[in-house]
Amino acid sequence: MTVAQDIATVSNNTVMVHGRKMEANSLLNIPSVAKSHGIKDLRNKFHGMPAVVAGAGPSLDAAMPILRAYQGKYILIAVDRALKPLLEHGITPHIVCTSDMDLFLKNFFTGFAIPDSVALVYDRDCYFGVPQGWKGPLITYDLYFDTGIWSTTFLGHRGFLCKNFTVSHTALYIAATMGCENVILTGVDFAYPSVEKHHASGAVENPLEPDEKARAHWVDIPGNVLPIVHTTEVFGICVPTMGSAIEESGVKCWNTSPIGAKIPQAPFMALEDAMAHLGRSDDYASRIMEYLAPPQFDLHAFGMQSRFVIKAMDTLLMDVTEGIQILTKLKKIDGLNNKTLFTKWRKVFLKSIEIRDKVLADTFSQHLLQRAMLWGVVKTKQALEPVKDLPPLNPKRLEVDCKRHGLLFWQLGENAKLFIRCLQMVRREFGLAPVETQWMNDPDPITV
Repeated sequence: MTVAQDIATVSNNTVMVHGRKMEANSLLNIPSVAKSHGIKDLRNKFHGMPAVVAGAGPSLDAAMPILRAYQGKYILIAVDRALKPLLEHGITPHIVCTSDMDLFLKNFFTGFAIPDSVALVYDRDCYFGVPQGWKGPLITYDLYFDTGIWSTTFLGHRGFLCKNFTVSHTALYIAATMGCENVILTGVDFAYPSVEKHHASGAVENPLEPDEKARAHWVDIPGNVLPIVHTTEVFGICVPTMGSAIEESGVKCWNTSPIGAKIPQAPFMALEDAMAHLGRSDDYASRIMEYLAPPQFDLHAFGMQSRFVIKAMDTLLMDVTEGIQILTKLKKIDGLNNKTLFTKWRKVFLKSIEIRDKVLADTFSQHLLQRAMLWGVVKTKQALEPVKDLPPLNPKRLEVDCKRHGLLFWQLGENAKLFIRCLQMVRREFGLAPVETQWMNDPDPITV
C-alpha cells in the first residue's frame, strides 16, 4: 500500500467513525470562529525565518535547556500536548495547535496558567470547549466539507491548511504557510524508548493510552540516530506521511531527535547546532499580532442561514419519522412470510420508498449531513452486499431493504436533531431568538 493510500484509508476511517462528532464540533465552534483570525493572515509573512515544531515525544525533555537558551531566535509552534511541559520549563510558544475532537482535549490546557500571548491555531472539528475558553489570539482555517463551505456565507474565508495524521503534521503545515524556510523538529519522535515512556515529562496522559499501547502492534523501523527504534504500526505510518508533508510543503526540515524515527526529507542535525546556525533574533510574538486581521462575521447572514437550515432539518426529521412509522407498520403485517398478506405488505413498503426518495431529493440537507452520515452509508452498502444479486422482490432482499431503510431514516433523524440543537444553541449564544420547530428539543445535553 502506498503512502497516499494509507492517508486515504485512515482519513476515510476517521470520518466514518467520528463524522457525527466532527460535525457537532464544527457547528458548536461557530461562535469561536466568528472571533477568530484566519491562517491566511500569516501566509508568507515570515519568509526565510526559522521555526521550531515542538512535539510531545520523549526527546523533548533533553531539548528543553537548548530551547530556553535560544528563545527569541525562532518561531515556536507547539503541539497541544507539549504546551504544559514547555511552560513548566519557562519556554512560551508563539503558537500552539490542536485538532482532537474529544472532551479529553480540555485536559491538555487546564490546571496551569497559559500566557495571553500564546495564539491557538485550531481545527474547526476540535472539541469546541477549547477555543471557547481560550484567552489569547484565536486562529483557524476553512473546512473542505459542506458545512464549512456553507458557513463561509456568514464567516467569510479564513484560508486553508492541509489536514493530516497528527497535530505535528499540522504544526509543520503552519510553519510552511507562514513562509518559514528552515523548520526544526524537536520532540517529533514517532517512536518510543520504551513501552512505558510515551511522551515528554509533564505531558498530560490520556488514561486510555496505556491500554492502547499494550494492545498495539509494535514494529521496528530505522532510527534518526539509532539504527533501529521501536514504534507502533500507526506511528510507523506517520513517519512516511511526515516525509511526504515536508516534500509537499517545500520547506527545509531538520530532525533533531536522537531517539526518534528517521523521517524522510528531514536529515538529522543536533538541536544546538540547528539553533546556532539557523536561529535569527526577532520579536516574533509582536509580528504575529501585527499581521492578524480583524475577524469576519455577518450576524444577520448567520441568523438567516441558521434559520433556513433548522427549518430544513425539521422538515427532514418529520419525513423520516413518518418513514420509521411505516416500517414499524410493516413489521406488524408480516407479509414476507404470508402470501395472502404480501400484496398489502408491498403497498405499505412502497410508501417507505416514496419517503426515502423524498428525503434523498432534499440535496441541501443531504450535502450538509454528508459527513455525519458516512457511517450509515457504509453500513447500508455492507448490508446489501450478500443479497445484491437477488431479484428486487425476493423476500430475503426485501427484508434487507427494510433494514437499510430503517437505518437510513434513523440516522438521518438523529443527525437532523444534532443540527437543530447545535444551531439553536449557537443562536442563543449570539442573542438570537430560537427558531420554532415541529420537533420538540431533546432535553439531554449534547455530547461530542
